[in-house]
Amino acid sequence: MENWFITGTSRGFGRVWATAALERGDRVAATARDVTSLDDLRARFGDRITAFPNPRDLSRIEVGARGPQPGARQGDRPHRVESDRGRTAHQKGDPAHTAEAMLRIVDADAPPLRLFLGDGPLAVATADYEQHLATWREWEQGSIAAQGNGSAR
Repeated sequence: MENWFITGTSRGFGRVWATAALERGDRVAATARDVTSLDDLRARFGDRITAFPNPRDLSRIEVGARGPQPGARQGDRPHRVESDRGRTAHQKGDPAHTAEAMLRIVDADAPPLRLFLGDGPLAVATADYEQHLATWREWEQGSIAAQGNGSAR
């Protein structure tokens, strides 16, 4: 059984991921602007889901044997999944198709810190990073000179 902390669970990606995690028996600490939007999940999955109204202090949430508990100091560290970053509203595709990918990532021995979903974002990021690298190479001598006396530290 895994522990999840998922933001934006009232709809979209967050809702899909929370439901997938709960359906396979995991525990979820879920945030939503309106926690009553999670009433159906709480009725269906009981104490394996705990709803929080957009918490300001995420460090005060513990996921332990009894499920997510606010205000605790120690416990199992949950998988943190943030789904409400605004950009997702403009992406094509169906959030339901992402559940399997998220479950595979959580189960991986070395999961990625960040993940692109879909076939477009990697090309955009690659072009962006190539532009950054070109700029840094162009200004490399100035960067080296900033160390003073040409010595590496």
